[in-house]
Amino acid sequence: MREVAGLSLYQRNAFRLAGVSVHADRRDVRHRRQKVVTMLEVGADAGLEGDPQEVAAAFDLILGDPRRRLVHELFWLWHDPDATCCPDTLHHDHDRAVRAHRKALDTERTSRFPSPNERRHLDLLWQKAGKQWDQLIRRAVFWNHVRRRIEALDDRQLDDSVIDTLRAELPVTLVRPLLQLATQEGGRQADLIRQAREWPRTGDLVATQLERTAEPIYQEVRRRINTLSDGLTDPRAIARELGGEVVPRLDRMAVLIPDSRSTVRLRNDVATLFNNCAVRLIDSAGAHADPDARGWLDTARAMASEPDTLERIAQNRAALDMMVALPYAFPGRRPVVPSRRTAPDHWSKRHPPGVAREQRGVFRRLFAWLVISGLLIWVLNRCAEAGVFG
Repeated sequence: MREVAGLSLYQRNAFRLAGVSVHADRRDVRHRRQKVVTMLEVGADAGLEGDPQEVAAAFDLILGDPRRRLVHELFWLWHDPDATCCPDTLHHDHDRAVRAHRKALDTERTSRFPSPNERRHLDLLWQKAGKQWDQLIRRAVFWNHVRRRIEALDDRQLDDSVIDTLRAELPVTLVRPLLQLATQEGGRQADLIRQAREWPRTGDLVATQLERTAEPIYQEVRRRINTLSDGLTDPRAIARELGGEVVPRLDRMAVLIPDSRSTVRLRNDVATLFNNCAVRLIDSAGAHADPDARGWLDTARAMASEPDTLERIAQNRAALDMMVALPYAFPGRRPVVPSRRTAPDHWSKRHPPGVAREQRGVFRRLFAWLVISGLLIWVLNRCAEAGVFG
């Protein structure tokens, strides 16, 4: 069930790719495979949508593990004039649910930034699919059909205990495409999350599934942050990648799981990296780092959550303001980087203790410069009054 759950739930269905009825026995499937293979070998059109490798894999699945075959049967069309396993109305109702769910999924995938009317239409499609599937799996005759299919497949790997597994996993499998769509770019994230939370028979499962769906994205963002911080040589290039790729992903995660601690921590790490980009640029370009460094510090301040990170960002912003206002008053000044608690080890090692004291020295030099300037002006005035300059 977990193998098939996702955006390709119907598109990659083995019976769809092979063009075989879910009621076909092994002899009929082998006969169909031989016919299709022969047509493909001579370059004839077999009327199938998959490529030869996909078609071959579909036949292997149907003829191989009966557990996987049973799962693929659940998500393809049951109607067959020759089928006598149960009332034909059940087959029609099942196929209506499959078609409704498939239509909602396919329409959603091609409508990433829909208009308000299109959004309402998509919501109705998902609601219709959820309602039809829910009505279907509530019926005892549905599970009687599954039991008869287990008997027909006649394999020791299948028994009635499988029904309990299918009953528990089916709602999760059906809602999984919604969750995967919600992790992608587009203007429908909030709507998709709402539809997933309202999907029948999911309860608290959606929150758990959201965490599982988001974890690969979290891992990729973590790897990218570490890679960028290890190669902090071109702050402008790093800041562009952060703003173009990393931040949008975290914004999507904030919509998916608003209270996720992982999202908060990663946003703080990104804020630290933006701050370090600003520090590096200020170190190399001085006052000319403005306005790039200022923009990065503003972004860092909006994303940071740790008090230490916010404090260092504020100090660097103040230092940049002074450097721009008085470019000659601060020879050799050095901005402050985040403390060890808010920055990875390689950042802390790169910037040893004592940097904060240098920041305080900036203010002392400014005060000394103002005092000396005042004294110089006072001496010049006294000299002028005394006629020293003739």
